[in-house]
Amino acid sequence: MGDGKRSMDDLNQLIAQLNSADIPVCIAAAEQLGRLSDPRARDALKARFTPYRFMRGNTEAQNQLYFTLALLLAEMGSYHEYRIVVDEAAPFVRKRVVELLEHFGQTRAIHAAVLMLSSADAGERYWAAEILSALKATLASAALIAAQAREPLPEIRVAIVRSLIHAGDTDAIPVLQKMQDDPNAEIRRLSALALKKLKPTDR
Repeated sequence: MGDGKRSMDDLNQLIAQLNSADIPVCIAAAEQLGRLSDPRARDALKARFTPYRFMRGNTEAQNQLYFTLALLLAEMGSYHEYRIVVDEAAPFVRKRVVELLEHFGQTRAIHAAVLMLSSADAGERYWAAEILSALKATLASAALIAAQAREPLPEIRVAIVRSLIHAGDTDAIPVLQKMQDDPNAEIRRLSALALKKLKPTDR
């Protein structure tokens, strides 16, 4: 339905499918639940996510479900699960996590991380920057610049500026130039690296 609501019977049927032993059935039900505004749909997705532990003996199909649930919940404004996906697999962020995120479409993965940049939780904001860096998400350059400007915590500002080395676009150049006067030495260093990449020296 266009209003994002379902009858109780329809919702219960989707939740039952979400808990099926058939992973493709679970994923299809999860995608439908993710389009609903009903808080019971979000609660069901959270409950389904709980048993999984990425990279710990899961099959490829189970890990695809795990990522689907995390992405859907982030799109619904619940970022805890998306943070877990990359945080617990931190050593694999530059390879395995990126492969799985790209399986669902890089634009979708980037969008979820951009939403997470606005989280009230500091750890979630940090991992949003890490995801965008790992995905080399130049589409998120403007969002990273805006997040850096409003970020109160130095360690997360550092993470955001570091991500601009890989995810920055030319729109970041004026901001990065201003960062050369930042009181934080690490931000000055990282912004210089980002500038070097975005604005190579003329030959």
